[in-house]
Amino acid sequence: MYYGITKTADPANAGANWTYVRVGQGSIPTMIGPELGFAETMSAYYDGSDGRAALVKYAVGSTGFVKSGAVVNTYGNWYSPTAAAKMKAAGETLHEKTGLLYENLLLTVRQTISGLLEQGYEPNVKGIFWMQGCEDAKDEELAAAYQEHLTDLINDLRSDLTSLMTDLSHAQDGSQTPFVVGKI
Repeated sequence: MYYGITKTADPANAGANWTYVRVGQGSIPTMIGPELGFAETMSAYYDGSDGRAALVKYAVGSTGFVKSGAVVNTYGNWYSPTAAAKMKAAGETLHEKTGLLYENLLLTVRQTISGLLEQGYEPNVKGIFWMQGCEDAKDEELAAAYQEHLTDLINDLRSDLTSLMTDLSHAQDGSQTPFVVGKI
């Protein structure tokens, strides 16, 4: 099963629907494309069990932990609440859309969990696949801070997913949720 939202600053109005993973998703630049191979692997893993794999994607190309620019003006950036708080405490002025990508990822996951619950499933978050960083690599300052920003994002995301699952479905300790970082 697949629920994907790409290149939007407003996932609540993206019109996404559940579908089955199929050839063609990922055939244009705004769609990453690892869904088909990942779905095949996860389906084999769950084959014969009571569970099904559901892939959830929120992606906007050319984004990062950048602080300004056309992409940030439209879609925001990936700063998590902890990273944004550190920047603010250091006296930095934050862009009005700081953290919007992070917030939209959580909104997409909330929509996904709610949709699965409505269909009678009992969802559990099993892992996170992260494929981002190219934009940050272009800037020496951002590249040097990438590990700290990504660590903050991972920790915040694990915590927020734990809260989200507890609010919507059932208590799930997401503090050790696997976080896979893909590289180009």
